[in-house]
Amino acid sequence: MESKNSNSMTLTYGGKYPKRKREENPLQSSNLMRIFEGLLKDIYWSEKALIEVIPKVTSKVSSPEMISSLTSHNSEIENQVKKMEGVFRSMEKEAAPRKSEDMKRLIRNVGEIMETEDFGLQCDLKIIFALQKIQHYKISSYAALSSFAKTLDENDAVTLLEQAFNVERETDKRLNKTAQLINYKIVVRNRSV
Repeated sequence: MESKNSNSMTLTYGGKYPKRKREENPLQSSNLMRIFEGLLKDIYWSEKALIEVIPKVTSKVSSPEMISSLTSHNSEIENQVKKMEGVFRSMEKEAAPRKSEDMKRLIRNVGEIMETEDFGLQCDLKIIFALQKIQHYKISSYAALSSFAKTLDENDAVTLLEQAFNVERETDKRLNKTAQLINYKIVVRNRSV
């Protein structure tokens, strides 16, 4: 049974979906499936790449709230990687990453900020905005993948992809709250100068 409210996509059910033989689904060899698998490989690569990036970012920020947020985010990313591996398994496919040029550009943007900005709250704020671009990429990727999986009748994949989508939305909300806090600190500091 699918349960939706206005704030999130969730899927709950009282057990496993009935298994069907893969060869019974004509969509398994369709162009849609090839597109889906390509996008899945992209997001899988993206999540794995971020596992290495986030600790570097954490070492560059000054705000304790941001350090805390990024530390918990890294463990969330590790769980997202496991979810994507579960999606591949549910489809009886090998989990194989494919370099995402879009994510590569977004990660490069974060790196450029870290290299060019002085340590402090303004650097933190710029990093948060760059990380939110990454979050929005991931949110839209998981939403699209979930839609593809529904069309392809990949029900186990839908469940995992919707869980991943919800995690990314919550992370984006947390980053937004952290950005608001840092904005406030910058305003207060500038007023006292």
